[in-house]
Amino acid sequence: MLSHLGLVLLAMVVLGIYLLSNMDWFYLNATQNRMHDEMAMISGRVGPLMADGDRDGVRAYLEQLGPNVAIRVMVADADGVIVGSTEPEESHLVGRPGLSYGLSKALRSRIEQIVQGESQPTNDAVYLVAPLDWDGKQVGAIRLSYQLGDLYSQMVQLATTILVGLAVALGVGLLVSLVLAQSLSAPARRLATAARALSAGNLGYRIKPQGNDEIREAGRAFDALADRMQQLEWSRQQLLGDVSHDLHSSITGVGMAVEALQRGAVDDLATRALLLDGLASHSRRLHRMADDLLETARIEAGRLQLRRSKVSPSALLRTLAAEFTAEANQQGVVLLLDGGSELPATWADGVRLAQSLGNLVENAIRHTPPGSRVILGGEADDGHCRLFVRDEGPGIPKEDLPLLFDRFKRFKQERPGRLGFGLAIAKGLVEAHGGRIEVSSTIGDGTTFTVVLPITGEEVGL
Repeated sequence: MLSHLGLVLLAMVVLGIYLLSNMDWFYLNATQNRMHDEMAMISGRVGPLMADGDRDGVRAYLEQLGPNVAIRVMVADADGVIVGSTEPEESHLVGRPGLSYGLSKALRSRIEQIVQGESQPTNDAVYLVAPLDWDGKQVGAIRLSYQLGDLYSQMVQLATTILVGLAVALGVGLLVSLVLAQSLSAPARRLATAARALSAGNLGYRIKPQGNDEIREAGRAFDALADRMQQLEWSRQQLLGDVSHDLHSSITGVGMAVEALQRGAVDDLATRALLLDGLASHSRRLHRMADDLLETARIEAGRLQLRRSKVSPSALLRTLAAEFTAEANQQGVVLLLDGGSELPATWADGVRLAQSLGNLVENAIRHTPPGSRVILGGEADDGHCRLFVRDEGPGIPKEDLPLLFDRFKRFKQERPGRLGFGLAIAKGLVEAHGGRIEVSSTIGDGTTFTVVLPITGEEVGL
């Protein structure tokens, strides 16, 4: 805004200087053009009178014309004798030769325009002399003169007006610039202070700007960034706490089992079997946690490698249904496969795609109450294969939907030994295939996760 204001003020100054430097030329050129127009008009009136020899008529016309025009008019006959003038102080010249007033050149059929007295502006004058012809015959000559004193006074008045206007505009512009600079510099200083506070680790610092200019828009964006960073930091701390708790629980269980075995529990077959089952369970939990962390790290770092081949989505769904039937039965959930028609093949990493869909199926079973159903199915449309996992669980609140795939977000329903990375991993694996995951949910009716994949390899760069 300040730069635009500066350009406007600069343009005004340049225009003012240009007008002042060229004002005399503009005025003089306008005066000369007006004199030519006046010459044509007066010649049209005086010519017939001079042709008829009506000198009294010429003088009467000039006397009538004098008070109405700023131009002085003098008329001479074909012999150079002055017939009349618009100026009363020149009445004594009537009847005398007017050769000394430039009329001799007009009598030789020459038109002359002269500016005299340039060294003394108050005496400057513009003269225009021209022959007076009527019906193809020269009947005399006309001289027009314009005293430039009045012209210069108008120019001085206009120049004064321009200078005063420029001074006022510059003053107002400077005042507005100072006000704007102050209004812009204060938010900019607050933004710089907030940035330094944020870099120093103060995630609670906020600008809370007011207004709609660019600096305040940047302040609002900064506050949004700080909110997000604070949320991520809180989630990171929560994640670290959850990881620490789960690791501590598993390691404590392993330690207690080992101590029991060392104290002689190894001799009791029943106790030994129970302790070994516990060690195996803790080992699986630790292994699953490590896998989730490593898989998330690979996805975030872009180091995930896919071994693509032609994969049948229908066969993949059948395999998943068979794999998770036992877990679903254990939870009292009915796992169904919506067979439908055979789906077209897609280019994908079958293992990674099964892992992604498996995470979705496991998530659906975990959040579906006993006696309800989880349905697997798919369909093909518009060059894409859509594989869905639909449950009859309680549904997901609308405000939680944007956070489902946040790797730092852990919901209350997460089971021990799981970090809540399942959905984030599923999303990363699907996106690595050039696809996406869509979610729709209704409270009380359940949730549907849909994996959308391209059927052919062109969309994923194959």
